[in-house]
Amino acid sequence: MTDNERDGFRALMDALCERFGRQPMSLVTVSLSFAAIQDEIPDVTLTELTTAVRRLLKTSKFMPTDADLIDAVNDDRDRNLAPCHQTFSLPPRVETDEETKQAMQEALQRIRACAARVGKRMPSFDDPWEDAPWTD
Repeated sequence: MTDNERDGFRALMDALCERFGRQPMSLVTVSLSFAAIQDEIPDVTLTELTTAVRRLLKTSKFMPTDADLIDAVNDDRDRNLAPCHQTFSLPPRVETDEETKQAMQEALQRIRACAARVGKRMPSFDDPWEDAPWTD
């Protein structure tokens, strides 16, 4: 929001106060709220705040705080993200014992091949892979 939108923000806050039966906010209180929201979301627009206020009016029983407005704007932004920008997580992969055994044997072969290129094995070195249950 720009300083030019401060009057629109004040009108929005006055409408909220009227809706919840509160006294209109003083200029200092509006300026403080404006600064708090601006600090948290520097690129917020008055349109985004108006949309957030409309949504809060449907769900709030009490006067929304600055934190409620910030959360509502962020929720709206998250909801309107393009699918390629939305966060997701892959479902856990369930492996069978046979797949795990095969993968570990392949890894052991690669490790041994790399070790063979580097140099000879040290006789005093215990190979923990030898005692593993997947190296039958």
